[in-house]
Amino acid sequence: MTQTTMHVATGHTAHTKHSKVAHRAAAVEQWVHAHLGCVRHERRVRAIATRLFDLTVPRHGLPRAYRRLLRFGAMLHDVGRAHGPKRHHIRGERMILAERNLPLLPAERQVAAFLTRYHRKSLPARDETRAYTREIRSYALHVLLAILRAADALDSRRVPAKGLTMRLSGRKLQVRCYVSIDPQKAEELFNKRRKFRMLKEVMGVTTEVAIRAYEG
Repeated sequence: MTQTTMHVATGHTAHTKHSKVAHRAAAVEQWVHAHLGCVRHERRVRAIATRLFDLTVPRHGLPRAYRRLLRFGAMLHDVGRAHGPKRHHIRGERMILAERNLPLLPAERQVAAFLTRYHRKSLPARDETRAYTREIRSYALHVLLAILRAADALDSRRVPAKGLTMRLSGRKLQVRCYVSIDPQKAEELFNKRRKFRMLKEVMGVTTEVAIRAYEG
């Protein structure tokens, strides 16, 4: 498995860096909200993606610093919906690359554009991935994309899950989604197998999703 090294600051420098990251994250969220009018789905996907990243560290081996890149990508992945759902992954990528007022570092912008472009539909070909690897290695890009695609599949704009539990046992990711509608009707919304395929290809992790009725 490819290992990637990033420098992580400590002490006062780390605190200052964290504050700057938080400021940029808030500005990015405001930008997405200005375009979409609501970021509830994006916040849920970001939370799920963050949990998946932490849960699968033994499988992907990426340093915690990559978590930040994933969280930016999760917040930005659907911004192209400002122009309608059709081809929003392509429109979103162009918006992220073109908007100079987005307070993103080069690696953050590059990764967010990649994750937005490929969070749905077909996976990137090798030469397509190569175009985004100036700031980050292809292995790390694929890990983050695998996690985002899975996280996006585990949240529905139409029927948000009332609860979600995830457990990694060896190479099996076990997910339970609790919904307020008939679980059988929710099955097609939350069990999109093609969106989990990349977890297996990149990390060797198979995904098992169970839909349960919410009894709150």
